[in-house]
Amino acid sequence: MSMRDEVYSLFESWGLDLPEDLNDHTPLFESGLFDSLALFNLASWIENQVGHAVDPAQFDLRREWATVDDIVHFIERGQDSDPAHDQHGAVSAPHPATDDGYRIGKYRPEFKAQVAQLQTGLWSPDVELNTRYLEWKYERNPYGSTPPHVYLAFLRDELVGMRGFSESRWEVGSRDEMVLVADDLVIRDDHRGRGLFTRIMDAAFADLAGSGFNYAFNLSGSPINVLGSLTMGWKRVGVLDPMGTRPAGIRLRQRLRSVIRNMPAIWRFAGSPALYSRTEKRPFLRIDQVIAAGGRDETNGMTFSKQPRLPDMVELIHGQSHDGRIRHLRDPEYLLWRYENPLQEYRFLYLHGERFDGYIAMSRSVASHLPTGRVTVADIEARDDDSFFALLGAAVARVRELYVWTATMSDARRSVLNHFGFLPVDQQRTSRGCPCILVRPLSKPAKWDIDGLSLLDMNAWDIRVLYGMVA
Repeated sequence: MSMRDEVYSLFESWGLDLPEDLNDHTPLFESGLFDSLALFNLASWIENQVGHAVDPAQFDLRREWATVDDIVHFIERGQDSDPAHDQHGAVSAPHPATDDGYRIGKYRPEFKAQVAQLQTGLWSPDVELNTRYLEWKYERNPYGSTPPHVYLAFLRDELVGMRGFSESRWEVGSRDEMVLVADDLVIRDDHRGRGLFTRIMDAAFADLAGSGFNYAFNLSGSPINVLGSLTMGWKRVGVLDPMGTRPAGIRLRQRLRSVIRNMPAIWRFAGSPALYSRTEKRPFLRIDQVIAAGGRDETNGMTFSKQPRLPDMVELIHGQSHDGRIRHLRDPEYLLWRYENPLQEYRFLYLHGERFDGYIAMSRSVASHLPTGRVTVADIEARDDDSFFALLGAAVARVRELYVWTATMSDARRSVLNHFGFLPVDQQRTSRGCPCILVRPLSKPAKWDIDGLSLLDMNAWDIRVLYGMVA
């Protein structure tokens, strides 16, 4: 079988809705043939053919993989980047109108139950929890608008796809900038491969062009969704360098569950509670023991709590000199709302010297029926490097599996992470460029800077996990 024949065979095996006149020179993106999952499958297959990782953010994806003929030539060259190509390529052309019954519309309250059900494929398997998350995120957002910027794909009256944009306020240089944060992309499994991702995004960008927002950010894209975004005018700023602690006992249990999950007959037992340690089931256990005893650890001046101390936190944040880098505005209204995320539970660690010297906000997901021992450092603010060291040391002493983004931390603070045994994690995802910052201008002509700061320069950012929706 020739490589071209293998490409066509792959398209069929992925269940793509292939046009009858598909040939070596058919424009694959303009035809709407590819959705995000198909692109991810194609990237994985190409990596196997060329024998190394392929980073689509480093070349013009729409040009290099535009047709079957281009894909074959790309593989034959074995290239994974082309610096000569413009890194700020054009936005994709709109998907042509079709008569296949799909329509794109904006969210209205009467669609709430359908959205909560659809999002069992992304948010959680619990429809009631999804309803509370939808209401929290889009109806109670302190910067939100009515109706929210949520775009829905219907086949007749059946909801089959969604993409949401939530309002946010960012500090950039010497000014504030209202920005839309893209999130919550889901296409129902039986409607993939039909170009719905492209259609939803085309409709969204056409609507948002007159919204008054100049930029959209994305901090939570999966490898699949990042690939689709790169074909539609988004640019990746950089990978967020996740690091974490993961003791040997937890690694062993995770490997055991993975082995069982892939074994015939017994795979269903991989989720058995007996295969999870006590700290995986209750990762905040040691913290909650301190809280139950009054919350104060007199040996190091730390206080643990289930509640955010907003006045102290905000005073510390704004008492520090802002270096002008791009960061989310952390005012009382935002923090109060943010720590009410129904898909997460939070614990807070406060450092007291002669004054309030710092805090760590930690979170864990409650969206899955299976235990998850990972605790995320959603935010950490310290008066100085010594306070940072004390805070992190106290957290590591009580949480076995900590996770944090490190890409925009100072060298001094990254060295503290190294001291406490943090190592790179999720390397399969990071090899595909995730998690990352994606940006896209919404106005024309496209501008890639705000107040003199380049949005594509990682050094211009100060990013915390809190600013996305994964914590």
